[in-house]
Amino acid sequence: MAENGLFGDLIDFDLGETQSGNENPPEEKEVVEVEETQETSDDSSEDADGRVSAFYEFLVEQGFASQNDEFKGTVDELDQVLQEIPSRITQMVLESTGEAAASLIRYAVTLGPEATVDKLREFFNQAVEPAYEEVKIADDKSAYAYLESKLKGSKFFPTEARLTSYLEGLLESEELVATAQKLVEEDKAAAKARMDEITSQVEAQKAAQEEANRALMNTVMQEIDATPWDTSRKTAVKKALDPAFIQRVNSSIQKSPKAIMQLADLYTYFDEKNGVFDFSTFAAKAQTKEVEKKKEALERGSAQSLISKMKSNPKEKSTGSLWDDIQPLS
Repeated sequence: MAENGLFGDLIDFDLGETQSGNENPPEEKEVVEVEETQETSDDSSEDADGRVSAFYEFLVEQGFASQNDEFKGTVDELDQVLQEIPSRITQMVLESTGEAAASLIRYAVTLGPEATVDKLREFFNQAVEPAYEEVKIADDKSAYAYLESKLKGSKFFPTEARLTSYLEGLLESEELVATAQKLVEEDKAAAKARMDEITSQVEAQKAAQEEANRALMNTVMQEIDATPWDTSRKTAVKKALDPAFIQRVNSSIQKSPKAIMQLADLYTYFDEKNGVFDFSTFAAKAQTKEVEKKKEALERGSAQSLISKMKSNPKEKSTGSLWDDIQPLS
């Protein structure tokens, strides 16, 4: 009889070899694991969103964004496009209007919320109107009247006799009209230069203010990160700094008398000298109220306990004080 047993000659499905009790165990074959590699593209389009691309194409079709063949459809790219829309719309408006209107609109947009009627009127009177006012110099009469109105009382012609002599000389030499037209162009050029200078100054001030605001916000974010709050609290505070959130909350506060009162109460804790809120008195006040509540509760409890004792032992006289059973506050 075979000594290998009933199953001695069966083939092992894993090893594919005959098993025998007298044979050495089969050598383990080294299994080489083949790592599945997935080709990754350097293209950042894997983060692309079809909805983003569709919205971008809509903006391009409507003229709110320029065509960019390198646009990959990411959210960050769309955010950049959206940030450029206000300035692009402003430029579209400026290009579709006359020079005078465009100058006034540019100044108003640059001022932003500070574009009051008085400021716009002053800018129009000092710069826009002189720069684009239509002055017709058709003949010697209109030229004489224009030059007289512009030069009278100036440092070059302090007296009327001197000015009259000058104008009569231009008239005799037939240079009156040409001189008047030249002065008109010089005045318009000076007014345009003054207009551009005023607008540029406002733009520079606005840019400086925006840069200061960005620097301040960076400092605020650093201050929040350095504060020993938990992550959720830090995130909530950062979200509360969003201008849209602030505007929405302020709008709600203005509709609530109680919220206005609470906000005014909060302002009283601001230390103007140090530039920060001082909540030390606020905390002490809250703690005092809490202690008073506990004391009142203890007093009510002790009095009730004493009354119960008196009812249960009517013949027993109390020799103690009403507050004997009150425990000291911890």
